[in-house]
Amino acid sequence: MLAAKLAPHFTHVTGIDADEGMVATASARLRDCPQVTIRRCSFVEFTPADCGGEADLITMVAVLHWLDLDDALARIPALLAPGGRLLVVGLARPGSLTDLAFDVASGVANPVMGMIKHPRAARLQDHSLGGQPAVPLKDPTATFAEIAAAATARLPGVRVRRRLFFRYTLRWEKPRRARSAFGAIAWPRLIYQVMYSLACHGRV
Repeated sequence: MLAAKLAPHFTHVTGIDADEGMVATASARLRDCPQVTIRRCSFVEFTPADCGGEADLITMVAVLHWLDLDDALARIPALLAPGGRLLVVGLARPGSLTDLAFDVASGVANPVMGMIKHPRAARLQDHSLGGQPAVPLKDPTATFAEIAAAATARLPGVRVRRRLFFRYTLRWEKPRRARSAFGAIAWPRLIYQVMYSLACHGRV
């Protein structure tokens, strides 16, 4: 789990998810990570006060297509500290020949990469996945062009790139505050978002 990998690098990480089962599972898996807190709430309900202040980093992995695109992007600047970053790995609906070309290439590369990373077929213990709740799935409705346009409108200077394996990446850095008369800049803090409305927050 990404939250566990981030935990050693930050003083605190907060995760959010709207699904009770996913929160319970994540909390159980991360019970030995004292830096990590998991909360049950939606991204719309989440505020900086829930995690001790503005964030150094927000990441969303296969999350943004679950949210209202414009509303979610509009909330990002208020959650980030000056100099904080938004990093997204997302899904988009194909809407152009370029999108289709990337999907075709991904369709060829995906099983090859699967064979490299998992040379032996994985075996499920049972139909209940070991008692864990099934991960909710949702097809994206916005195209890459629509996502890029919305991000550019809300987050000036954002970088959005198509990627293989049916993904795109989005990166944005919130402008830093102007230097004071003494040249000091306030140091930012961190928030991290993953899974379906699962966010984690910490501070360097």
